[in-house]
Amino acid sequence: MNKECQEYLNLRTKPGMSGIREASWILGMPEDWIGILVNGHILPVAGGHDRGDQYYFATATLLRLAEDPDFYHRAIAFVRKAHDKKKDKKGPAQKSGRP
Repeated sequence: MNKECQEYLNLRTKPGMSGIREASWILGMPEDWIGILVNGHILPVAGGHDRGDQYYFATATLLRLAEDPDFYHRAIAFVRKAHDKKKDKKGPAQKSGRP
């Protein structure tokens, strides 16, 4: 855990809105999972968002989700499914790493 992450997580009062990096810190997930979960409607963004826009999240929602084991079960299952779909789209030669 880097110093910036540790300082953020130790704040007594966190900001009302968090970006992708802060969301990954709060939820303990890799940053690339956040976009996958948003696109799968597993993780709610604050307000609407257009493709290519920065995602912002209500910090209170993130903190609540961080304590919900069912959220983690859904999130992990969805990310695995997304990774499996991506793997299946590649041809057999690409799966094995050979051109």
